[in-house]
Amino acid sequence: TSGYTSFAYDITDYVRTGNRIPNGLRVRVDARRHEEDMYEGCGIYRHVWLVVTNKLHIANWGTFVYATDIKKSGALVHVKIKIKNEYKEDKTFQLITKIVDAGGKIVAEMRREVSLPVGKEIEIEQSTQLKNPHLWELDDPYLYKACTLIQTEKVVDAGETKFGIRTFRFDANKGFFFNCRPF
Repeated sequence: TSGYTSFAYDITDYVRTGNRIPNGLRVRVDARRHEEDMYEGCGIYRHVWLVVTNKLHIANWGTFVYATDIKKSGALVHVKIKIKNEYKEDKTFQLITKIVDAGGKIVAEMRREVSLPVGKEIEIEQSTQLKNPHLWELDDPYLYKACTLIQTEKVVDAGETKFGIRTFRFDANKGFFFNCRPF
């Protein structure tokens, strides 16, 4: 991988829990393997996070949001969520996704009861109609948030994904259209 490429490692098997010896994490970068064509520097050029999850959790990069049937009067918002069950038993939970506008107001909510077998990963799609959406524009980059919760007796994982609603299309005779306007 390059220093500009996103990546993730599951270090669960290497973490010591329940003892007094502290864990340590060392990241070493060695760019010698990729210096054949050009030298792009050596290092990590993005933020680094240690993500701790429940054994029932939203997969890494596991949420995708998009909208269809976009009009001034409404848009259909779809949220695809990949969920992993790393427990040693099947799990049943509520999958709750709230669509929140830029002002912090909940404008839509979706709920679904899900059963997930032991050791499996599934992708679930939730959809909702959003009335009078505020479209993302170049001079008004309006963003919504999809706030997703996995809830058993309590919330065991949560994720937040920002997204904008906009349309674009290409016409062979009339050119590019952005939010139904020629550009």
